[in-house]
Amino acid sequence: AQYLVEINHGKITTHPHFNTAKLQWDKWSVDIATARSETYAKPGALPTVTPGSINNDLFRRDFTINAMAIEL
Repeated sequence: AQYLVEINHGKITTHPHFNTAKLQWDKWSVDIATARSETYAKPGALPTVTPGSINNDLFRRDFTINAMAIEL
């Protein structure tokens, strides 16, 4: 994420608790997330995030438009 922002002169916002990053440029943005598992202490609470498998992560997400799972 950091490399992409540096070579394209963008801005990065990281969310370490969720293992995510948002990359922003003039007219577009990209969200990057690691494969993870989430548990909730109670309804409406923020999740406790732990590393997970790519298959379980893809299964739990609602990808209604466009999504890619690529090996880096």
